[in-house]
Amino acid sequence: MLEKAVNEWSSWTWLLMGTWYRKRGDTTPSGFDTRYPGLARETVGRIRAEGPRGLVSDTEWCVAEPHSDRLFDFLEALRRSRGKGGCAVLAESADSLRSWYALSGGMFWRASLALELEGERGSEITHSSVIGLHLENMSQRGYVSLIPLDLHPEAGFAAFSNSLTMNEFAADTLNALSGFPLLDTRGIFGRGGGLAV
Repeated sequence: MLEKAVNEWSSWTWLLMGTWYRKRGDTTPSGFDTRYPGLARETVGRIRAEGPRGLVSDTEWCVAEPHSDRLFDFLEALRRSRGKGGCAVLAESADSLRSWYALSGGMFWRASLALELEGERGSEITHSSVIGLHLENMSQRGYVSLIPLDLHPEAGFAAFSNSLTMNEFAADTLNALSGFPLLDTRGIFGRGGGLAV
């Protein structure tokens, strides 16, 4: 069912951000081309950062090819990492890449929070604040943020945006689900659990 929905969403511009870690001294950067060959249609930005524990992070932003076989691999990794250091966003056009790059910086920050923040006290509040700000900013600009559901990858994602954009996105999503019996659809989504954040 998720594959059919992705086909309906292929008219949207797929924007992905991912962060990968390597040890200091390892000169082989890791990014979309290395991890998910053929997924990145266009690289939007890159950041390399070195942390105090000797880990180097490579973060990339890209316009993705929605028909790539590797898209589901990335979405599954996003689900397993609970969005720490990655995100998937849909846009009606590729005109607003700079704004998306700037606004998705908080999700880049979540990767370092997950690995470098010492002690658990307050970390959940910090993560929640970053996620809330990310969703609010993306919604205000008309992006659709896709947040994976945590228990069952077939169940897919929760989508967040402003009401105007959500109406258009919902119409595409209903087209994708129209061939499935309502009971089966409810059953699949019921097994999805909460948000993987």
